[in-house]
Amino acid sequence: MYDIGGHKQLFIDERFLRDAENVALVVNPPTGREIVLESERPWEAYRVFFSSVLDVGDGYRMYYTDMAFDAGGRATTNLCLAVSSDGREWERPELGLFEFQGSRKNNIVAPYVHGAPIYDPTWPFDRPYLMVGTVSGLFDPDGLKPPDEGDRARRLTLRDPNFGARPNNPHLFASADGVHWEVAVGPLCDFACDNWTNQVLYDQRLRKFVAYLRAFPGRRTVARYETDDPTRTPWGVVRPDAEPNGYGGIYITNELPTVMDVDEEDRWRGDVQNPAVVVYPWAEDVYLAFPSLHRYYPGCEAGPEHRFRFFNDGVDDVHLYVSRDGVEWERPSRWPYLGLGVWGEYDGGSLFTGLGVVRSGNELWQYYTACRRTHGGIVPSEGNVARICRVRQRLDGFVSADADHRGGQFDTPLLRFRGERLVLNINCGGMGEAWVEIQDEEGCPVPGFEMDRCDPIDRNFVAYPVTWRNDPDVSVLQGRRVRLRFRMRSTKLYAFQFTGAGEVEDYRRSVHV
Repeated sequence: MYDIGGHKQLFIDERFLRDAENVALVVNPPTGREIVLESERPWEAYRVFFSSVLDVGDGYRMYYTDMAFDAGGRATTNLCLAVSSDGREWERPELGLFEFQGSRKNNIVAPYVHGAPIYDPTWPFDRPYLMVGTVSGLFDPDGLKPPDEGDRARRLTLRDPNFGARPNNPHLFASADGVHWEVAVGPLCDFACDNWTNQVLYDQRLRKFVAYLRAFPGRRTVARYETDDPTRTPWGVVRPDAEPNGYGGIYITNELPTVMDVDEEDRWRGDVQNPAVVVYPWAEDVYLAFPSLHRYYPGCEAGPEHRFRFFNDGVDDVHLYVSRDGVEWERPSRWPYLGLGVWGEYDGGSLFTGLGVVRSGNELWQYYTACRRTHGGIVPSEGNVARICRVRQRLDGFVSADADHRGGQFDTPLLRFRGERLVLNINCGGMGEAWVEIQDEEGCPVPGFEMDRCDPIDRNFVAYPVTWRNDPDVSVLQGRRVRLRFRMRSTKLYAFQFTGAGEVEDYRRSVHV
C-alpha cells in the first residue's frame, strides 16, 4: 500500500501497474532538436561542450566547457558561462575575469576546470552554487588564477599518448554568485574521476548531499556517494595495493557502490560515460538519469570513414535510466532516449547530456552536446565539431503506460490519498478513450465510482479531472485504502494525482509535443 497523499505519481516503472492486460510502459523520446550554442569565439574554436543549465529565478544560466588548440596542437579548455532570459537565445557575458590570448573580453569563469555547476538556495550550505570539478595540468587552485602564460610547456597535447595522465582528482568548487568560484575543499579523494562526468546534488528526500562519480572497474561506470557534509573528506578510501592504470590515475573500482553499468543484455563492448542525474521536482519519488552509453570500436584501421583509427574511439547516444531512490536504477528501454543524427550532420557522431531540466509551462527543455565526430575523433585542424542543442519533452512525459487500438486495462496497488479531484496527464489523441474506476481494498467497485459511470476521457491533456456522471468529487474516499482501475484504448497515460478542488490546472489546455 502506498500513501501518496496529494503528490503526483509517474509511470516510470511498474510500481503502479498490477494485473496489466495489453498495457506496456513506453519510453517517449523528446522532439524538436535545435542548435542553441556553437563555436563563435577564439577560446571555443574547436568545440563547445554542455555541462549544466540552471533556472536561477530571474533567468537561466548555462555552463559549458570550451576547447581550442594553439599552433603547436596544444589544447586549452575552460568552464564558461552563457545567460538567457528565455532558454532559447543565449548570450556570452564579457566577465573580464581571466585572460585568453591577452584579452579578458570573454565569458570564462574557471580556467582549466571541468565541472557541472548546480544551484540550490535552500540547501544547508553557505553558498548556493556547487560543483564537483576536475582540473587540467595548468590549473592553479589559489583563487582560480591561471598560471603565467610562459608556463605553456606544462600543457599536455592531445597528440601525446600521456594526455590522459592529467590531475583528475575531484575538488568541490563553490560560488556565491555563479561567476566567482573558489575551491571549497579538495581533493575530495585520492581517486581520479575524469573531467565533466561527475556531479553533486542535494537530495531533499534524504536530506543529504549525493555525488555521482566516474568509476573504472575495467570500464567506465557510475559510483555513488552520500554525505551530510560534502566538505568532510576523504570520499572513500584508496586500496593500499592500488596502482595507477594506463591513464596514470587510481580509479574507483569497488570502494563506492556502482549504481550504473552496462549488463549482459548489452551485446557490445561498452560502458557508461556519465550520470546526468535529475531529481524530478514535479512528482514524488522520481529520479531520472540520461547517461551516454559508449560502444567501443575495435583497435584497428579499417572500414569506411576511417572509423577505427582514433584512440579510444566509439559512438555514444543517450539512454534513459529511472529510479525511485537514486540508488537502484533500471532501463525501461534499450532504445536510445536521444539517438544519433545522420552521419555527416552536426549530430551524427556522438551525443552527451549534462545536468538540468527547465520547465516552461507544460513543456520540459533538455540540453545536450551534439558532435559530428565520434568519441575519439579529435582533429585539431578542424573547428566547431560540437554544438549545444535543445530538445522538448512533455511535462511528465518520459515514460507512459500505453494501450494500443485493441484496448487494455490495469490496476494500481492499494493507495491512500488526500484530495478532492483525480487528475490525469493523458493523451488519447483523436481515436482513443479512457475510463477510471475506484475500487475498495477487496477489489470491488466503490458505489458511484464504477467504470460505467465514468465519463469517457479523450483528446490530450496534462491535467484532466476525471468525472463520474459529471461529478469530479472524490473527497469522500480520502484516507481510505483504495485502488484505481484504468481502462484505455489508443492512449498514453503519463501521471495521476489527487489534488484539492482549487488546485486543478486549466485542463482545457492541450499540449502538442
